[in-house]
Formats: sequence, C-alpha cells, structure tokens
Amino acid sequence: MAKTSLLLDMCGGREGFVAFSAGAQDGSYRFSQRTRVSDAEAQEIARAVLGGLDPIDLKALGRERRNALLFDLKEAGLSVRQIERLTGIGRGTIAKASQS
Repeated sequence: MAKTSLLLDMCGGREGFVAFSAGAQDGSYRFSQRTRVSDAEAQEIARAVLGGLDPIDLKALGRERRNALLFDLKEAGLSVRQIERLTGIGRGTIAKASQS
C-alpha cells in the first residue's frame, strides 16, 4: 500500500492535488515550488526514485548510470545537500550531474 500523505502535503491536500492534476499540461507533473522535505522523507523519496536501491550504493555505479540517477533524485525535489548526505557523493559531482 502506498503512502499518499507526502504527495498530498506537497499539493496542499486533496483539493490541491485534484487542481494540480487537472492543470497539468502534456502529462508533465512537476511542482513549480520546491518544498523542503525532512531527511526521513528524502530517504523514502530516494528509495522510490531508485527503485529500492540504497542511495549509498550509487557510489559503486558507473558514472553514466550514477549521474542519471543523481539527476532523477534532484528532479524528484531533493536538495543537493540532501542527496550528498544520502549518497556520500560530493556536492560538485551532484551539481554537475543534475545539470545534464
């Protein structure tokens, strides 16, 4: 069973989610405002984005795959510093990967 509380909080509740979904154009769902999430929530988001892969394991991946996943984490709304704490990868590497 999926937890919806984080998504609903980001949208401002059920009504906000419905409005957000109705207003999405071309199937693109991106939040215009970044909201700060706790490190515990960041861990949950990271595991979902990484398909269950432990964020610390990104270090062992090849550069291309690692950078693609770092980009995905940034796109999911995590800050560079949160990604750094979760993965152990330096801010400079994360910043470069998230610009791709």
